[in-house]
Amino acid sequence: MHAAFDFGETFLYSVPNSGFVAEGHLSNASLRGPAWLTGGAVGPEGSVFSFGTLAILFVLFAWFYPSKTKSGPA
Repeated sequence: MHAAFDFGETFLYSVPNSGFVAEGHLSNASLRGPAWLTGGAVGPEGSVFSFGTLAILFVLFAWFYPSKTKSGPA
């Protein structure tokens, strides 16, 4: 999933990927707006939306796949 995200970000959408903009990308996109929304020079993974999305995914993962270990006295 990470490789697919990086490929799409770098070559399909042509936005910075951790500050790197690749040659030979498909489109010529540009990010406009405050850095906290767009990620600035870092790219979309540096935005507040990326942090929020990851936080939601962690909560959903913990909810759908709870720990199978028993807690308490043996």
